[in-house]
Amino acid sequence: MWPPAAIIAATCSRWYMYCALQLLAEKGVQFQFQTTAKEFIGENGKLKQVVLTDGTVLPAEFCVIGIGKTSFQ
Repeated sequence: MWPPAAIIAATCSRWYMYCALQLLAEKGVQFQFQTTAKEFIGENGKLKQVVLTDGTVLPAEFCVIGIGKTSFQ
């Protein structure tokens, strides 16, 4: 059977990821790729800023961190 199921799954996963990123970006969500969170700055137990390894400082109310082994670039 061609194509192998693994190729179909990878292609579908990338397509769903692309659609999810597009939908969230349209809602104003910002994504930071090719960098890492270096520091989380808070005040009174609430997140206020995230400092990235490239020096960028982002205002933040919450942070979602994804760790994985597959790049969707």
